[in-house]
Amino acid sequence: MEKINTNEVLDNVSKLFQAQLEEINRLREQNETLVWKSNAIAAKETGLGSTYFDRIRHKLPHIDVSDEESGTTSVVYPKAAVKKWLDEHTEFY
Repeated sequence: MEKINTNEVLDNVSKLFQAQLEEINRLREQNETLVWKSNAIAAKETGLGSTYFDRIRHKLPHIDVSDEESGTTSVVYPKAAVKKWLDEHTEFY
């Protein structure tokens, strides 16, 4: 019969537990965030993919956020508004 290394088992369980905690924290953060801060994040979380998202992003509800200090403008996408728009503009055959 093979001898079980208790320390190795505890390390593996600890790694699995840590991975689960990281996933829970990621999901919690995702639910608490009201906007997507970039095209890449919005494309990933809507499930549209970057190519299709780039084609339709100008039609999606968005907010232009200006930074007066640096003079740059960023675009953020409100999650609820984008999901509503997608529901209204998606056709199933």
